[in-house]
Amino acid sequence: SILVFVLGLLVLLSALSIRLIKETTQELRHVSQFYRKDDLRIYAYSCLDLVVGVVNEWYMTEGRIEPTWQFWDPLRYADKMSPAMFNTDGKDNGDSYPFEWDARLLDETGKIPLFKVDNGKLSKLFAAMMIEDQWGNYDEEEGQPLLDSFKDWQDSDNEPREEGAEDEFYENLDPPYFTPGRKIYSYNEFQMIRGFGLSYEDPDESGIFYDENGFETKEFKEFKDSFSFYNEDKINPFSTTEFIIRFLADFDEYLVEELLELRGSGDSSDLDEYYRKIEQLAGKAGLALTQKIDFLRIEITIKKGKSVFKLHAVLEININQGARGQANQSKKNVLPRSKLNLGMNYPFRILALKENENLID
Repeated sequence: SILVFVLGLLVLLSALSIRLIKETTQELRHVSQFYRKDDLRIYAYSCLDLVVGVVNEWYMTEGRIEPTWQFWDPLRYADKMSPAMFNTDGKDNGDSYPFEWDARLLDETGKIPLFKVDNGKLSKLFAAMMIEDQWGNYDEEEGQPLLDSFKDWQDSDNEPREEGAEDEFYENLDPPYFTPGRKIYSYNEFQMIRGFGLSYEDPDESGIFYDENGFETKEFKEFKDSFSFYNEDKINPFSTTEFIIRFLADFDEYLVEELLELRGSGDSSDLDEYYRKIEQLAGKAGLALTQKIDFLRIEITIKKGKSVFKLHAVLEININQGARGQANQSKKNVLPRSKLNLGMNYPFRILALKENENLID
């Protein structure tokens, strides 16, 4: 009996030891990620500096930036491919495994300036999202309550529109809060606006941007890919999403298919026809077009083993060009350029710089 007791005790101690080793190993892995954060951060900003240098070279050579396949692959253009391709041992021990880096360029000019769209177009957009019909089979008046709530959230007064919501509505919620009285500058704010996020009056009722479980809907992802807080001027129709084309075409199925076919043909005459048709549609929405990249989003990802560091930056290009540069200098939310920056005559301005968390605007 003593022998059985001792053997049982050994089995118990062995199980506890194995459990302790697993938890300790997991904790060490977690701590090591933060330990390597500074190293990854240095590589991320070095990669960002390299990418900005490539963009600047294109800008200095051409005087403008137009989307070409070479431009969209800045690391290959700079002959600085990720060193992970040279790793032949196949081991991922976190120490000997080399750094990997990746850089993506996204044309922010291809997104619609959110605050330049007229109310009628926004109402149609919200109506289409409410009934999840992308082809125009909807009553645009159904989007008016969402438009009113969207406008009431941003205006400075406390008088609700006919179908909107002001402080009187939000302060009765649990927890209570108030409207900010300024323009939206983050997509996260939509979860607080009536009709877009979850309903606090009826938790089972979802908004158009969040489902009943609190997850983002397909419509919200399309909205974030199509509307910009940074681009406040013209849009580039050759970098737009299919959703933007549907939006400008008032969700006309046949017109959308025609536009997509023209843009995808690759023929110069078809592209000219596509630009002409889109220009007419954009003009009805109060928007203008450009074929240049005026706003550029850079996404940097650095990896070593299981540690990951992400860096996002939004650059404004052509800030020194004529009236546009003067207009930007006069904006209240734009800081004046330093003497050093003016002396360098650097053509870019950093509008956003985010690390790891809260990468989405």
